[in-house]
Amino acid sequence: MEAKSLSVRPVSLSLAALEAFERCLRPHVDATAGLCSIEDVCRGAQVYEIREAGTPIAWYAVRVDHYTGGDNAVIVAAAGRRPGVDLTAVTLAALERQFSRCAMLTAITRRPFLARKLVTFGFAPTGFVLRKRLQCH
Repeated sequence: MEAKSLSVRPVSLSLAALEAFERCLRPHVDATAGLCSIEDVCRGAQVYEIREAGTPIAWYAVRVDHYTGGDNAVIVAAAGRRPGVDLTAVTLAALERQFSRCAMLTAITRRPFLARKLVTFGFAPTGFVLRKRLQCH
């Protein structure tokens, strides 16, 4: 089944988006290692809603960082569900159109399957993020 009549629009961080994004912070997929709330993750980002025939099916949040070599659009959260539709492909197509003036599109994930899938869309690993929890005094 293919998605039909899709539209993307900027929105505020709604309850529906928050609930969908909360899945991004489950312990086994949380790239912040429990340090951040979804509000923290989305701070400084614009949230977008993908609708199919007027019904929300997915959300993503993007922060644009400005550097000497060009702008970097960072996907800070993404979530949604639509049986029969590859929302990763739909979302990436929208992101590439929206942020075509940026030099780079970045995604950070702890999900190995998603990382492998992003490689098929032209993403490349550029390093590792290592964290060490410190004893707060």
